[in-house]
Amino acid sequence: MDEKINNSELMLIAGKIRDECINTALEAFASATGDGVCCAGAWECAIDAIRNLDAQEIINRLSQQNKDINHY
Repeated sequence: MDEKINNSELMLIAGKIRDECINTALEAFASATGDGVCCAGAWECAIDAIRNLDAQEIINRLSQQNKDINHY
């Protein structure tokens, strides 16, 4: 199975991964500050949360969403 991804699909994937990173960082930062962590520490938590994201999981989710959309 040789699937080629065009530039618009790559941009969509990149945008979704960017959005996931931003949302993950915001959630981690808010959680850390809510737990009383200082701003610098909360920032470190946000960066660590991004580092711990599973890119393959995000791609799998996007792929499944695409299949669901194309199914209808």
